[in-house]
Amino acid sequence: MAVEAERAHALALLSARACWGGFFFETNALGAALEAVRTALADGAALIIEGESGAGKTVFLAELARTNAAVCHLELRYPTGEGVLSARLAQSFGAAGGPIFDVGALVERITVRSGDAIPLILIDDAQCLSSFALRALLELHGEVRRRGGRLGLALSAPQDELSRHIARMPSFAAYRAAFTPITLPRLTREETREYLRLVFKVGDDTSANDVFNEVFA
Repeated sequence: MAVEAERAHALALLSARACWGGFFFETNALGAALEAVRTALADGAALIIEGESGAGKTVFLAELARTNAAVCHLELRYPTGEGVLSARLAQSFGAAGGPIFDVGALVERITVRSGDAIPLILIDDAQCLSSFALRALLELHGEVRRRGGRLGLALSAPQDELSRHIARMPSFAAYRAAFTPITLPRLTREETREYLRLVFKVGDDTSANDVFNEVFA
């Protein structure tokens, strides 16, 4: 019964987001997580944003992107190699793109584009990155730091999936140590009720309870 309730909870959130298209539903816990991530990225951190399906990883990154002036926000849906990643980063930061990941050119352009804002690279479904693409991304992050700059890096992935992906790589310990994991808190039952009320534009609390109880019956 407990497993079925957990599954119903996740399905309710996924169904709601599918109907609405996704928006950032800020609870106290998610708001605190957002501020903590903003602070860490402003210091040039490299983060893995994890959470179960429906936890809000995609809209969490979208909210970060919306409130930052110098950002490259990529939503991956297919396996992505070094060449594709290089081209998309170059396009975002105004550097010359090509099949070769030109760290020097990207570092220069990131510095020019950022101005007073700390540049961010946000990648959703980062488990789609190849090992070469992930390594190139970390080299870019490290080179910016070596030149005295700051580059915030946040990769989102389903719970533990990116960690398993990294573990399959050669010298995986170095890759894993480069990231700080952040797990998004899941919504409580009361927060889910309020989320459903907003998503489906239910007009009153009684109707919201009816929708919630029907989903969780």
